[in-house]
Amino acid sequence: MKVRIVEGYWICPKCNTRCRGADQDCDNCGAVRTADVKFHLDKGAPAITDAKELELARSGPDWICGFCGNTSPAGEKNCTGCGSLRSDGTKRQTGNKPETPDGGGKIAKEVSQTPAKPEVPRKPISRNTKIGCGMFLLLLVLLMIVDSFEKPGKIEVKQTFWERTIEREQYQSSRSSDWHDRVPSNAIIISRSSEIRRYNSIPDGYEEFDEDYTVRVQTGEREVEETIDLGNGRFEIRTRTVPEYESETRTRRVRRQKYRKEPVFDEKVTFDVLDWELISRVTATGSNSLPEWPDTKAVTRDPPQEGDIKERKRKEYFSISVLVPGETTESSYDKIDSKPITCEQFIQLEPGTVWDVTFSGLGRLVNIKGLSDKSLQ
Repeated sequence: MKVRIVEGYWICPKCNTRCRGADQDCDNCGAVRTADVKFHLDKGAPAITDAKELELARSGPDWICGFCGNTSPAGEKNCTGCGSLRSDGTKRQTGNKPETPDGGGKIAKEVSQTPAKPEVPRKPISRNTKIGCGMFLLLLVLLMIVDSFEKPGKIEVKQTFWERTIEREQYQSSRSSDWHDRVPSNAIIISRSSEIRRYNSIPDGYEEFDEDYTVRVQTGEREVEETIDLGNGRFEIRTRTVPEYESETRTRRVRRQKYRKEPVFDEKVTFDVLDWELISRVTATGSNSLPEWPDTKAVTRDPPQEGDIKERKRKEYFSISVLVPGETTESSYDKIDSKPITCEQFIQLEPGTVWDVTFSGLGRLVNIKGLSDKSLQ
């Protein structure tokens, strides 16, 4: 590995003059080289050969004064700007890559750069869309505020409606097939047969064939440079030689084991299994009457036998049609305070009864006074 040390340069932040890397202040305006000044490097900069300059370059990074911000060489015990002690300062960072100057001024030079791919601007939200969204949110808030207000009232129950549904299951057989070791214990065997369950791979000689493969072949060498900022206006450039490779496709003769597929037979069983399955739903409805559950015609035995019927799941729905004094149109409700009317509540709300109630600001039925505690649970 070859190592050479070269001198860089820095750009005066005051007058934009190019200054030698080792200089502590600008030759043009006298501005000091502060810690935020970056070092740059020309491509092909000559190596430093002077023994004294090399010693200064290898002496270490400059240090930054903690009082005035000036940078001083590593060998200076006091700040070259204000005289403060080196122990109060900090070392300049090293190992950084050379900075690329922004251009302009007295040291502007062209830098080849790949143009950045322009970003596709996001389509702005139209003014009408913003106004529409704002009005929708405002309306939603207003509705919530209005609904939160409560007002007392009266209702007279005119009609009632109920609906009750029961799902029915029947104990019946369903036909299926599986391997003999997977048949349920309660299955009724219908038939058995021998079928292929799997295949085993059996060695069956060898075969030869051409196979392509890829190898990396060295085609030459190239030099790679690594540039290290020494933190004092100089740079160390390390040059090393690395091999270059290319991928090459080659063909070789390959011998491998052949296999044949040998079927393995097993017993396949066709069987019936008795189990409960959903068959139908029965529904009963009524108006101005007490709710009743429909007849499921359930027949169950212990143990169950094929054809038996049992209930599976029950559902019920209740609603009332009421008239508010002073109004001519009836209103229907199936919820009280957003909860479905229960059977206990429905039984109490007989046609012709009058109730003191509470409505929300939007006309939602919030409470019916006088219903038993049990109905409100």
